[in-house]
Amino acid sequence: MSDNRTQRHMAILRYIPQKPGHTTTVELKNKLSTDGFNVSLRMLQRDIESLSCQHAINCDDSVRPHRWFQLKGVNQTGMTLSTALAICMLKEHAQHLLPAEVNTNLDGFFSQATHKLAASSENPLCNWPAQVAILPPGFQLGKPTVNDQVMKTVEYALIHQQELRINYKPRPPRQNKSYQINPLGLVARGHVVYLIATLRDSGEYRHFVLHRMVDAELSSRSAKLPPHFDLSGYLEKGSMSFPKNEVISLELKVDCIEGFHLLETPLSPEQVVTYPDHDHFIIQAQVNNTEELKWWLMSISDISQLLGPESLKNELAASLIKAAQQYQ
Repeated sequence: MSDNRTQRHMAILRYIPQKPGHTTTVELKNKLSTDGFNVSLRMLQRDIESLSCQHAINCDDSVRPHRWFQLKGVNQTGMTLSTALAICMLKEHAQHLLPAEVNTNLDGFFSQATHKLAASSENPLCNWPAQVAILPPGFQLGKPTVNDQVMKTVEYALIHQQELRINYKPRPPRQNKSYQINPLGLVARGHVVYLIATLRDSGEYRHFVLHRMVDAELSSRSAKLPPHFDLSGYLEKGSMSFPKNEVISLELKVDCIEGFHLLETPLSPEQVVTYPDHDHFIIQAQVNNTEELKWWLMSISDISQLLGPESLKNELAASLIKAAQQYQ
């Protein structure tokens, strides 16, 4: 009996086509009957419902009779619970890192994984997605609008290493400008996505915000990539942090209570901490001098005092005086 049921299920999977194809329950029953499987419509419906928990079988119930189909790009071998959990977590937390065309191809797997978790609710592992979450640090602005066609063109150019022509809208009062660029990589910072590229003529590195791209067009020319370019290494140098191309010796006096988290999340792995008095500690660390460092120091200026370097101290003091004047 079990062997017959397994063979029937395998036949059902073969006869349910991938989207955009489809079939009806009656059509399936007739095909199974031809193969020697004598099943009622009710039993066949139960079979399909059971298979839907393991395979990406969907139903279009907006028409009569209902149409069954399998989502494109999904294998026929079923999915383990661990795999389903991993795919659901990918969709939740990393889907935005994949090219649009890959996300489209994975729709079937996402659906299959969701069905698998729903059908295995008695397993404690299924509770994991509801037990973990990722919160962005600090206050976050809203998500800007990126032109879908621009995104697809940029992704294609990156994958196939082709040159791009973009029409770019900079900050006012500057006017739109066209660039011929060699795309190198995409970097997401919060909701904002940057394209790292070099200019075709000069080879100069530039960062283009995707939501300011009015349009993008593929060139017939292959992209000219810098020798030995590595995106991870590029970012580790602080290149996305508005760098000033210098490492400084930072000395920061911090309130022991309000700034305790800086002892748990150090400014650098080699930082040195001393305690000049009961209420404060001093951090000495080698850090990249960037605009973001300055913004961060301003954000904790009520619980800390920058002792050095002197040039950054004077720059920070001038900005804080200007800020205080806004409230006088």
